[in-house]
Amino acid sequence: MVWAPVVVGLLLLGFGKKLYWVFVGATGFAIGLAVATRFTQREPDLIALAVALLFGLAGAVLVYFLQRVAIALAGFLGGAWLAAGLWQQAVAPSPEFPWIPALLGGVLGAALAATLFGWVLIVLSSILGAVLVAQYLRVSHGAQGAVIAVLAIVGVLVQGGALRHAQAQKGDGPPAKR
Repeated sequence: MVWAPVVVGLLLLGFGKKLYWVFVGATGFAIGLAVATRFTQREPDLIALAVALLFGLAGAVLVYFLQRVAIALAGFLGGAWLAAGLWQQAVAPSPEFPWIPALLGGVLGAALAATLFGWVLIVLSSILGAVLVAQYLRVSHGAQGAVIAVLAIVGVLVQGGALRHAQAQKGDGPPAKR
C-alpha cells in the first residue's frame, strides 16, 4: 500500500497550489496516516489508509465550505506535522514535550497560510509532498533529509513557474522574458 502516500506526495509536488483542496486533503491524509500508523504500530495497512482517507476527505470538504478557515487549519496542521517531524530528525526522539515544536510549527504555518496564501501553499505542499515521497524511498536515514530538500525545491520550482506563467498570462505579474 506504499503507492497511495507516494501518489499523494507527487500530486502535492506538482499541483499543491493549483489544487489547494488537494493540499488540504493531502495534509489531512498525511496526518491521518501518521496517527493511524502510530496507533496500529505497523506500516500502513487498509485500516490506516482508511483513516488517512477519512482525514483527507474531511479536509477537502472543509475547504469547499470554509476556504480561508480550512487553509489556516491546514497551515496549522501541516506546520505542526512538519515541525514535529523535523524535530524528531534533528533531535533524538524524546517523549518529553513533543507537542511544543508541533504547536510552534502549527502557529507559524497558520499565520503564514493566512497572510501569504499562494506562496505558502506552494512551499508547504512541496515540503509535505517531498516528505510523503521520501519516507518511502529506500535511502539511508542521513540521506533522507537531502532527498526531501531536493524534492521540495523541485516542487517549489514547478509550482512557482506555473504561478508566474499564469500571472504573465493574466497580466498580473512581471512580463515574461523572451
